[in-house]
Amino acid sequence: MKKKTRFSFLAVGAVAMGLLLGASAAQAALIDRGNGLIYDDVLNITWTQNANLWGQTGTWQEAVDWADQLVYQGYDDWRLASMSVAGGLPTGSARALEVVNCGTATEPNCRDNELGYMFYQNLMGMPLDNLTGDQAFFTDIQDMYWSGTESEDPLGVNDVWNFNFFNGDQGEIDKVLSLPSAAWAVHAGDVAAGPPPTSRVDLTGTVEDAGGTPLCALALASGQFMFTCNPNGSYDLQDLPRAGDGTVKRQVYVDGFFPNVETLTGSTDETVVMTRATNCTDYNAFPAPGTFPDSAGKRIDVSGTVLLQNTQTPVCAMVLGNGQFGFTCDGTGTYAANIPLDANGQYKLQVYADGFAPTVQRFDEFSPDVEVHLARAAECQ
Repeated sequence: MKKKTRFSFLAVGAVAMGLLLGASAAQAALIDRGNGLIYDDVLNITWTQNANLWGQTGTWQEAVDWADQLVYQGYDDWRLASMSVAGGLPTGSARALEVVNCGTATEPNCRDNELGYMFYQNLMGMPLDNLTGDQAFFTDIQDMYWSGTESEDPLGVNDVWNFNFFNGDQGEIDKVLSLPSAAWAVHAGDVAAGPPPTSRVDLTGTVEDAGGTPLCALALASGQFMFTCNPNGSYDLQDLPRAGDGTVKRQVYVDGFFPNVETLTGSTDETVVMTRATNCTDYNAFPAPGTFPDSAGKRIDVSGTVLLQNTQTPVCAMVLGNGQFGFTCDGTGTYAANIPLDANGQYKLQVYADGFAPTVQRFDEFSPDVEVHLARAAECQ
């Protein structure tokens, strides 16, 4: 059952007085930094533009854990918005017997209550206003939000302060027994103005087909790679550096399947479901490879180009040959490598490009230079 101990609507006279006291001092300025980041230059915090980034409601502890583990646009160290900055940060350590009521407080005093400041100053709300939904810079504002501010009320040892964007009200509720609430994360400072984040990323997961069968694949991210072949399916790429924008591009390649390439904002454990590439146009006419056991283990230089369909337009692709790989992304579509031949004196050349059907073919040492033409995924059925 939801517990409400301090919720109360304000008298009209008090509201009017509060507005008169606070209006002249209001100085809030929100700055859209792009990428879903909104900077408040008065409170010196960055809000997520999506006020429902969590995408659910839950208990207070679940909300605290979500914010603490959040990595968004490459930045970590997020926390729940506070309702008593003076009571202490970060989320989980703040405790307050009373919090500032921004419906009657002056603008400078209201700065101690981040959720109240959002409602009454940034969004210019009044008591009883419904500011849920899309407002100003923000999208999908929910009604009830957990704050990071616990209560010191000895009669409510499990209480935490909560703010209602449906009417501007605030109060203490039991963080264990109350109905689930939403969470809105903030970050100290102007994160978009700072240097690229330096935190590392851990990626784990399973590669499988649409039927759930684990697949032997090449999983690649930030220059690290592994094969998911012993046993099939699982990969584990740890301590990956981020790109300049704070993201990591995860790539998975499997013989007979379209590549799966996604840009991730942080550590994750995922299931990558691959889509088969069938009935694709073939623009190649490769010779059948010969069998030369005496050449097993011999190293040869291979090279070639990866091109679009039956044209000379280069394609940025990943080329894999007998355990070595490289990319043809310098604008020329070319590749080159020195690779060992297998037990049959052959090498397997695999070419994958995002949005194209893969090409996998065996060659012998007498075909060291190969021009590969790729069909677009849209040509497959």
